[in-house]
Amino acid sequence: MELLEAGYSVKHISSRFGISHHLVDVLWEKYQKEGPSGLKQKQYAHTDGPFREKVLRDIENNCLTLYEAAVKYDVSAGRIQIWKRIARESGYDALYVTKRRGRPPKDMGRPRKKKPEEMTELERLRYENERLRAENALLKKVRAFIEGLRPEHDLDLLLELKGMARSTFYYHTKRLGQPDGYEAVRKRIRVIYDKHHGRYGYRRITAQLRNEGLEINHKTVQKLMGQMSLKAKRKKQHYRSYKGELGKIAPNVLDRDFKATAPNQKWTTDVTQVKIKDRKIYLSPILDMFNGEVVSYAISTSPDLKMVLTMLDRAFKKRNIQGNLIFHSDQGWHYQHKRYQKALEDRHITQSMSRKGNCLDNAMMENFFGLMKNELLYLQEWDSIDQFKNALRTYIRYYNNDRIKLRLKGKSPVQYRALFQSKAS
Repeated sequence: MELLEAGYSVKHISSRFGISHHLVDVLWEKYQKEGPSGLKQKQYAHTDGPFREKVLRDIENNCLTLYEAAVKYDVSAGRIQIWKRIARESGYDALYVTKRRGRPPKDMGRPRKKKPEEMTELERLRYENERLRAENALLKKVRAFIEGLRPEHDLDLLLELKGMARSTFYYHTKRLGQPDGYEAVRKRIRVIYDKHHGRYGYRRITAQLRNEGLEINHKTVQKLMGQMSLKAKRKKQHYRSYKGELGKIAPNVLDRDFKATAPNQKWTTDVTQVKIKDRKIYLSPILDMFNGEVVSYAISTSPDLKMVLTMLDRAFKKRNIQGNLIFHSDQGWHYQHKRYQKALEDRHITQSMSRKGNCLDNAMMENFFGLMKNELLYLQEWDSIDQFKNALRTYIRYYNNDRIKLRLKGKSPVQYRALFQSKAS
């Protein structure tokens, strides 16, 4: 602070002491407002849920370090680190849950443990899994302890002190190199993987296992899937509908702000091409950016205007839209057409278009097309167009109703929308 008062620049001070420009600015602002006391960190300041979320949002949006945030908000870096862990594991809503202080009420004793015959199949699976893990960990410790002392002490004496028979010691020493207790989990992973036709990687399989009540680390699932040679399949292909400026080009109102706080705030659309046995078909869907749900779609053997207008008509019959909606697309010729634009104007919908040749401006739609092709098109050889069309319709139903998304807290798009609407009502 003395160097700043003496006229040295922020750049000079940050270079001299190896700290960021932003941190120097924050410290200087606090020093000007509160004097030297403003630079002292308040380790035990009272915080609530909104405050915690505000700190983490600021870190995320402005790329603050833990220390910069700690100085800015007068909270220890350790506490912010704990909030980050809570938000990462349980979402921002968990920041609003406060632990009860003081002794627990007398009626809050430890619940009685269920007997094996009282457990459900899932509870029994979790119990046996945890028991095997604990048993293996304990036996490894005992074995390491005894093996470490064997050069100095007699084995029989060590086994006597541990209360373990010689035969038991050698039995478990041999057993530790055998099954690891994850056989039941492996079977469940295989069932989930096969059910979704290889579309799920270890992250989504972990989320599905947790939805079923089995708490397991994603790294463990990744390791088990590696041992089983299971991984999601990936491949890419692109189609472009841009044919120049044939009509009115709308501004990029969306500006890559893909976040929506409720259904029917922001929609996006595009057309993709699929080639089956040297024949081409085209898919034109509408995606709701709130939850990634496919609102409506049309499949055609020709990428004509009728296909896009059919998609629009189905969407408007399904959702009652009258303004307050941004509808984004690329600059494809369909979206420059007068009939398409008039259909939007009649419902007071704001049209938005990506910049020319910039697919990232419509990243959500590109992501959906990539998923559909990776999880359906490239998984098998197709005998005919009709076979693929039927599978595509089935996939879209599956995508909307069953396929979970990590960003939707492990829910499918329809489940997440239903959860939102139940809370709103």
